[in-house]
This record gives sequence, structure tokens and C-alpha cells, in this order.
Amino acid sequence: MHTDATAEFDPVAIDRIQRLGGDDLLRRVSVLFVDTGRTRLIELAQFVATSDLTGVARTAHSMRGSAGNLGALELMRVATEVELAATEARTADLPVLVARLQAAMESATTHFGPPGPDSP
Repeated sequence: MHTDATAEFDPVAIDRIQRLGGDDLLRRVSVLFVDTGRTRLIELAQFVATSDLTGVARTAHSMRGSAGNLGALELMRVATEVELAATEARTADLPVLVARLQAAMESATTHFGPPGPDSP
């Protein structure tokens, strides 16, 4: 995992996880975050394609919480925007917001690193 501090990531969140369980917990949480995030992006695209705004809002809300736990600030901000757009039925905004969410997830994936060979 990359530990450089940027405006996109809150190092305090990482420190909190490391205090709770060391590098092993941080690695496991990071791998879970990346894997789950990929799945949620696929689900989100399906919900947008079928105009399931409840599914969009629910998935974005879940991504927001996961991002907050790991301090992925930009991902958290964009997930909040996606959730709000879905809640307000602003369907025209969703394609651009989802593209931004995908970019933020890619940045978070790069930041937290790819899963290792012994990842859960």
C-alpha cells in the first residue's frame, strides 16, 4: 500500500486502523475495500442502466461509508454526490457522476495497492 499523504486521502484514518490491528489489519481491510469497491461499481452501473434510483442511492451510500473508513476523501465526496443525485432523481447527472466515482475508485485502488498473493 502506498502511504503518501495527499488531499485525496486522510492519513488519520489509516493510522487508526493500524493502531487497531497493525499492518496486517490494514492490508486485509484495504484488499476488502478494493474488491468490494469493484463489485459495487458493477452493481452501480447496472442500477443506473435500469434506472433503479434506490439501488444507486443505496450502493453509493455504502461506498461512501467504506471510503470514509479508509480515509478515501475524494471517493467519499463523489459517492455522496451520486447518492444525492439518485435521491433527488437527477438521472441526467448520474452518468457523469458515476464516471467520476469510477475515477475516484481507481485512484483509491492505486493508493491502497493491488491485492497480494496471500490476500484473503
